[in-house]
Amino acid sequence: MIDIISEEGDKTTNNIIEWILYYKNVVNRINFENFQDFTIVLGNKKYESNLKTVYHRRAKINAIPINNSFEKYIKFLKEDEDICNKAIEKIHKDNMFYVGGYNEEQQHNKLLDLHIAKMVGFNIPSTLITNKKKDLFDFYNICNKKIITKPIKNSLFIQDENHLEFGKHTFIITNEEIQILDSIFNLGLFQEYIQKKFEIRVFVFSEKIYSMAIFSQNNVNTQADYRNYDHEKPNRCVPYNLPNTIKRKIFKFMKYKKIDTGSIDIIFSTNNKYFFLENNPQGQFDWLSKNCNYNIEKEIAEILISQI
Repeated sequence: MIDIISEEGDKTTNNIIEWILYYKNVVNRINFENFQDFTIVLGNKKYESNLKTVYHRRAKINAIPINNSFEKYIKFLKEDEDICNKAIEKIHKDNMFYVGGYNEEQQHNKLLDLHIAKMVGFNIPSTLITNKKKDLFDFYNICNKKIITKPIKNSLFIQDENHLEFGKHTFIITNEEIQILDSIFNLGLFQEYIQKKFEIRVFVFSEKIYSMAIFSQNNVNTQADYRNYDHEKPNRCVPYNLPNTIKRKIFKFMKYKKIDTGSIDIIFSTNNKYFFLENNPQGQFDWLSKNCNYNIEKEIAEILISQI
């Protein structure tokens, strides 16, 4: 039996399951949107699980039943659920083939990832986290008056009355925008703007690396960040073979963090240097697989089946 923990709308999970079924194996999908009965038994062999393989693709196990009487206690209950999710993941990782997880997604920290990337030998953009206008101006000048800002954790998207979403991932910040800030403002993350030839999306699963070059510089909408998608004129995306030196740094990064899967964003600059940007523990890779004909979902299915 293979367990896959995910979300209802995740197409990647659908594709992996199709391949597992194609190979005539049994798979159990656990969606976050659906309540799950949940049992952990410690110290009693009679109740040990027969489960051998888990792919924690997205989200977590939802162990709180829907009950209106719980509303006032929901925060308290979710804290208990959180502890149980983290515990069962750690217990399973010690006893079976378990890829991915809730722990890393829940505690994911871009700032620490940048620090670790630098430790293992990556170039990283000069980075400032501040709530002081003066320090931001100084940084702006040091970086030749070209900097970007991005969310410290997640992007904020706001929906209007027509249910249209507005928001940005990464964008260039100007002198005029800094000028109108108060002397003290909410914490922000700012980085030097790296002139790039292209961006690289990397997906790591177990001991395999898949990478794709994204020619985002050919479109004004995506020059700062390919995620500011232009659906009418999509970026050209092609398979890309990373140098072995960069692959080794990626594996060192993963080993230091004790993780076995993730989606990493890298820049290849105009002066031919690789810059680490960030890692998404539960990032999407469906588009990488399709654009590059990598058949990643098939390979993941085969890896999971091999561990049964």
